[in-house]
Amino acid sequence: MRRTSGARGRGAHDVALRLAGLSVVGLALAACGAAGTTADAGGDVSVTTSTTGPDTSGPTETAVSSPSSTTVDDDEEIETKAQTETETEDETEDETEDEGEGGGGVLAWLPFGPSTPDSPSPVMRLYATLDSSCADAVDRVDSEGLTGAQAEFWRSAALLCAGARAGDEAAWTAGLAAWDAGGATYAPDGCLEEAVRDVTAALAAAGAAPPELGPAGPGVACPPSDLVLDPASGPPGTEVRIGWGTAAWLATTMTVRFGDVEATWTFDEGPSHASYLAPEGPTGDVPVTLDLGGHGVVDAGTFTYIDEGGG
Repeated sequence: MRRTSGARGRGAHDVALRLAGLSVVGLALAACGAAGTTADAGGDVSVTTSTTGPDTSGPTETAVSSPSSTTVDDDEEIETKAQTETETEDETEDETEDEGEGGGGVLAWLPFGPSTPDSPSPVMRLYATLDSSCADAVDRVDSEGLTGAQAEFWRSAALLCAGARAGDEAAWTAGLAAWDAGGATYAPDGCLEEAVRDVTAALAAAGAAPPELGPAGPGVACPPSDLVLDPASGPPGTEVRIGWGTAAWLATTMTVRFGDVEATWTFDEGPSHASYLAPEGPTGDVPVTLDLGGHGVVDAGTFTYIDEGGG
């Protein structure tokens, strides 16, 4: 509610009230007098009062609330809203810039690797540990019995990760030292170590300002390659040996499908082969795919279903 007052004659009081878009004018006169009210086409209202008494200055015209005052209010509201939106946009830009700073920016962490802490090789175990807990990986480097440049390589990765994730300056400094002591010159052996090398080199390049570590990088560290189906045909229930080259995948980290039907795993033959039972399916060719646990689907080839009595 807004109260607007104009010039007043002696002994006269006026009050303007805005209610549901209408102007209501109450005018009380202390002495007898005549009042005339006019309104223009736009809805502006003016009140003219004539008073008697000592004051002989003549009629006093009093302007009361009109739509023009509402226009001023709307302009003020629009101006205030625009100013608020501008300030909000400025704050958002500042927050975005802050998120991009924080040392060396944001660095994607290790891509998904087909390994677990119980994997059959030291490198696979270290990769899985580093992927989930940098601090545990620092301790695991020594327990795995790594030596020389390879040990410095993994140690620098674990220490730099711990330094960046926990803001541990001592770990960060020790990680840079391990990288300079041999980690940087180590030649990675296999796709898992190549993925670690890429991320660790980016960490070390940040120097004294560690970056923020973001989610895992895209894809997988070791995409299956050189896929083999053996045999590539047979009736439902055939045990099919699937090989994926040197990708070091474990059957427990993927889902194999013949067409749209999931196959039953039977056993692993090391990190690069596993056997599956072909599920029920129609006679003819169906695609065999490897679902990498939410990290993509790889085409493994074609399996041909044949009639059980067809040979």
